[in-house]
Amino acid sequence: MKIKNYSVRSLARRFYSLIEDCCTVAPQDSGRAIWLEQIPTDNIFEANHSERITYSKAGRIWKGQKPIENSGVCVVEDAAVWMLRPKDSLFRDQMLRQAIIFNRNGKRISCPGGRRVLPYIFRGQWRSWLLDKNKRNNFQGRVAILGNFVMDSYNYYHFWADTIADIWFINQILPEDKRPERYLIPFVDLPWQRQILELCGINMDKVIPFHQHDHIAVESLIVPIRDKGAGTLPPWLSKAIRSSVGWKETRIAGNRLIYLSRANAPRRRLSNEHILLEPLLKEGFVVHTLDGLSVREQQHLFSEAAVIVAPHGAALTNVVWCQPGTVVVELLSENYLVPCFRDLSWQTGLVYHPIVCKQVSTQEQGITGDIVITPEQIKYVLEFVVRRAQCI
Repeated sequence: MKIKNYSVRSLARRFYSLIEDCCTVAPQDSGRAIWLEQIPTDNIFEANHSERITYSKAGRIWKGQKPIENSGVCVVEDAAVWMLRPKDSLFRDQMLRQAIIFNRNGKRISCPGGRRVLPYIFRGQWRSWLLDKNKRNNFQGRVAILGNFVMDSYNYYHFWADTIADIWFINQILPEDKRPERYLIPFVDLPWQRQILELCGINMDKVIPFHQHDHIAVESLIVPIRDKGAGTLPPWLSKAIRSSVGWKETRIAGNRLIYLSRANAPRRRLSNEHILLEPLLKEGFVVHTLDGLSVREQQHLFSEAAVIVAPHGAALTNVVWCQPGTVVVELLSENYLVPCFRDLSWQTGLVYHPIVCKQVSTQEQGITGDIVITPEQIKYVLEFVVRRAQCI
């Protein structure tokens, strides 16, 4: 009986998806779209430093996503925005949101990473739209929606790579008199979020947090269309992040040996970290977690690095502050080979080395599972440390 109910439910979802596809339009069909041929970038990324990987299992490949065909900016007049809440069974934090965008004709606009209306319907959130239709917040003028690729308002990497880089991207395309007056962003008032916005010169009175509104009407909504997330990075991302805060390289080689620990993190920890720390500490490494460090302090720390060793985590976003030639050794789960920090390192002119580690539990997903490192892989890490130390 359960199988039959599940089949009926699946057919119903498929039927509603087909209906939704008929009511969905591409960005270029929903308003004025300005497509880019190319954004000038430094040629560092094209060099593609050594991509050697130490595999714990053969046949593993990087986890990416198909690049979008056109990138640019779409301006939607008289747009409606619905904020989709997460499932209670997966997330308890109701500050998390992801926007669904509609044009004046009520058709959903398909954007990279965009959600469908179907989950909104099945979770019953549409009822609040009907009941509170007269309470919707209306914003006049030009509002840009930033980020909106993943439902994660607390992630340091996605805030830089998806949200802040969107501002830089929009400014490369639109003339000054067409640029946004306010920003609709996944902002939950974390100290580092305020610090980043301050570094970028964005006043808080221009910020509209996702979680404060369930339904929004915007006179002119500016929607950046580009590759986002961790699977496929635009080749200008490192440049965009650095330019957003006016970052200038010192061109002075760093001498710090840094190990970024995830021992206090809830996921993706290095279970046998102690066997790696023992030889690293002998080589002069200092262990950091970045807890309590301001964004300025993180910039300073990474700009002075000679070698960085770290399990995969958002703290590695800070490699964009490193000096060219800095060695980055990333420890990845065999089930979660995401290339975002590889590409950020290449774009910044760093020497990147991935080490693929075995996952402890086969029951967990790669994004959450802890990993272990082998003695052979530790020897491989020390090769880079000794080699880089000889150059300092």
